[in-house]
Amino acid sequence: MRWFSTACLWFQYKSKCTRMDLLEFIFLLLSIPCFKASHFFFKRTYALQQRELLRLGRECIRLGGEDYSLEFDNLSLGP
Repeated sequence: MRWFSTACLWFQYKSKCTRMDLLEFIFLLLSIPCFKASHFFFKRTYALQQRELLRLGRECIRLGGEDYSLEFDNLSLGP
């Protein structure tokens, strides 16, 4: 995830530093897929962490404790 976000920022930086409009446009076009990939992996990691928190909350209830897990109803993994 960090590699894609770093690549996205690098392409955006390069697009601002170039003097040719065509190269600026190319660098910006290359930064878009890097951002989308970074965002995709962020959402997947977020969903996995939420699932882990819910599992731990259920285990706590099973052991006789309180359920202190958070419920995230608005988690969407779509575009």
